[in-house]
Amino acid sequence: MGLEELVDQFNSSCLEILDVVAPVKVKLARSNYFSDIISRNCNNSRVLFSTINAVLHPTATPSFTPSAKMCEEFLNFFIGKVDGIRSQISSVVNDCIAHVDPTNQLTCFMPVSLQQLNDITAHMKPTRSPGDVLPSSLFKKVLDSIGPSILSIMNTSLSSGVVPVSFKHAIIQPLLKRNGLDPFDMSSFRPISKLPFISKILEKIVHAQLNDFLMRNNIADRFQSARSELSCQTFNGH
Repeated sequence: MGLEELVDQFNSSCLEILDVVAPVKVKLARSNYFSDIISRNCNNSRVLFSTINAVLHPTATPSFTPSAKMCEEFLNFFIGKVDGIRSQISSVVNDCIAHVDPTNQLTCFMPVSLQQLNDITAHMKPTRSPGDVLPSSLFKKVLDSIGPSILSIMNTSLSSGVVPVSFKHAIIQPLLKRNGLDPFDMSSFRPISKLPFISKILEKIVHAQLNDFLMRNNIADRFQSARSELSCQTFNGH
């Protein structure tokens, strides 16, 4: 079975299960939530009436209605910001970068074991993305069940050198930089790129193997920023 077929099969299976389980779980969670409030505030009529009112008359949260025009405006604004930054960066090659011709070459990535997959996923922080078939918190909880399917996808990607199309599909969400800024001014926002949680697992696996290769062959750039021993601020000082 091909890589894209493995991904589609996993996504379809998850959606089929969620269609059956999710409505029941949501209803149960909602019931437990309000039961807990009532039991903890049985002698507090103010909280009880407030809770009942919130259920019967939920407050509508004001929000912007997305449109193609708004998305296009944000896209052009963010592209303009990137182009502006690039135009200010010098194109002069940094002389401190060493060009090394290593005797060893990284010709392929190695498959990982189920235990390695579990260890990597366990240390990842839950994230949210509209591209997630399963919420990342749920993904981590049921990894014992879905682990073999995920492992098959990861190792097929590593052996073929191909990244699934859906793994490269990011949702760009404009996020207000801080409260109080004008929500109608695009400069008040910063773009947040949200990739599927499963794609970040593959990213972690590749990063670990690539970093191991660089360190073993002593070809990692000594001025590389974003490492524990060299911050971006230190990098700027060189």
